[in-house]
Amino acid sequence: MSNDFSSQHDKNHGHKDLWLVVGWPGVGGVAASAVQAIHHELGSSLVDAIEPDPTFEVEEIRVRSGVCFPGPLPRLSFRVVNTGVDHDLLLFIPDRQPDQQGLALCRRVLESAASMGISRVVTFAALTSTIAPEATPAVFYCSPDPPLQREMTDMGVDPMESGSIRGLNGLMLLAAQEVGIPSVCLISEIPTWGIQMPNPKTSKALATTLAGLLGMKFKLLHLEPQIIAIEECMIEMRGTTDFQLKGLLEHEIFEPHISNASDKNQLTKQDMERVESLFTEATIDRSRTMALKVELDRLGVFVDYEDRFLDLFRECS
Repeated sequence: MSNDFSSQHDKNHGHKDLWLVVGWPGVGGVAASAVQAIHHELGSSLVDAIEPDPTFEVEEIRVRSGVCFPGPLPRLSFRVVNTGVDHDLLLFIPDRQPDQQGLALCRRVLESAASMGISRVVTFAALTSTIAPEATPAVFYCSPDPPLQREMTDMGVDPMESGSIRGLNGLMLLAAQEVGIPSVCLISEIPTWGIQMPNPKTSKALATTLAGLLGMKFKLLHLEPQIIAIEECMIEMRGTTDFQLKGLLEHEIFEPHISNASDKNQLTKQDMERVESLFTEATIDRSRTMALKVELDRLGVFVDYEDRFLDLFRECS
């Protein structure tokens, strides 16, 4: 397949230097929402779709008036955006990610997109972070392509230092590299307070960064009411958590602990079991990271566990 890509780049169907922009649903729905925001901002036209078979299977049945029938398979559609600048966009908007055969599906997406002459692949991902709900999320990048790495750095986008990207937003880069198409994943922060809800502020940060790469500016005004509502909700959640933690400390559910040295070997068996339990909870539910941080500070051992604590925020999707 790779031998055909160079010739297919010329088959752009009248569009200018197409960039494939992909947002598989992941943490907070951020990646998918960023692509949807671009569609809402600029408008787009449906141009193609790929069959969900054989990757996806029917996951449910629908019932109407006692009659049952198979539930729908996800839509996997391509939409073209005429940007008015040097690069048009080919948006890939999937309903969901598969549970298996992810790389094979990415290859199918690339094959279909290549027939339309794409020259670059851009994906999005969200990275859980301890940033405050009021803060503006930072955007980072990762790319297997050195010239694109330099371009991102020149644009003022910092590289993601370490971590991993789960799911197809990362695998798309591998599929693109296999066929020699430059690719980059833009990664933005999502506060732990809002990991279980949509985060339009993070989606806006990603879409805005892409606009900068295109030499454009997106207003994205339709996201502002959502941003305000979600931010207020996260602030309320933070206040509730702070109040609960304060109450626990005041009632000495957390026993006072004074340590003159940071040494996890000095912890009692009970302390170590509690720390491990909190790490397990935080791995499953990132909103529990604050309770973990409070406990590590109380025991005076945060320095010993700092790398492990930060690892909780180095996986994105």
